[in-house]
Amino acid sequence: MRFFIDDLEVLFPYSHIYPEQLQYMRSLKDSLGKGHALLEMPTGTGKTLTLLSLLVSYQYKHPEVGKIVYCTRTVHEMNKVLSELEQLMEYRNKEILQDQIVFAKEHVDLAKLTIQLLENVGIQAKKISSRTIKRGTKCESKESKWAQWY
Repeated sequence: MRFFIDDLEVLFPYSHIYPEQLQYMRSLKDSLGKGHALLEMPTGTGKTLTLLSLLVSYQYKHPEVGKIVYCTRTVHEMNKVLSELEQLMEYRNKEILQDQIVFAKEHVDLAKLTIQLLENVGIQAKKISSRTIKRGTKCESKESKWAQWY
């Protein structure tokens, strides 16, 4: 799921977010850069993934903030956090890759459309080169001296 908190796009790996999680993210974002903050949520409400989703999104938008330091009491707790971070990063990578595929497809479609339009007006896109315009023509004389002919 993708949504915005102010100007920050947050990627959350589930299709549903609880109102408490969204409020937690808003409070956390408001506290960033203002010093210390204490945020509390009950057990089992998705604090870890909520926190990681917002912080990773914030770090991608603001790389100057540096590293995220996450402390736990036990190795078992740290392994759980790392597992949730791995899940989040897999989701982010999949979403970003999908965006890149859509972006590339749109540009390929635009290039195909451009070639089709050129062909429709009688210019074959493959033959556009310096040979299609004769040197010394009125067209060339109106161009700037720094214009390059291909």
